[in-house]
Amino acid sequence: MKKVLVILFIVLLVIGSIFLTVKYFEKRTVERHFDSYLEEHSYQNDILSRETKYDFKIGKFYTRVYFKKYPERTYEYHYFSKERFFGAAYEKGAEIETTEYLKNAKYP
Repeated sequence: MKKVLVILFIVLLVIGSIFLTVKYFEKRTVERHFDSYLEEHSYQNDILSRETKYDFKIGKFYTRVYFKKYPERTYEYHYFSKERFFGAAYEKGAEIETTEYLKNAKYP
């Protein structure tokens, strides 16, 4: 019985390690492509703060950004494929209509 538990523990540890490694590289890929998006549109100097988060509902990473010009707004960029982002802006918890900082960030 102890052998079975030890083997089960090792299998779970290996599977967990593989899962975390895959998710780490997915996150880095999203961040790298988002950096290219920022550079392409010259937004990188306008950023107040940013963070990459994981959405467990859809199983994908997204980047949440606050820009210096609008610190009360939240911009979320969802990565779909190389250089394809969907962006949305939120203010006071509600989505707002704006095109600023969302150039070429539309549904794929």
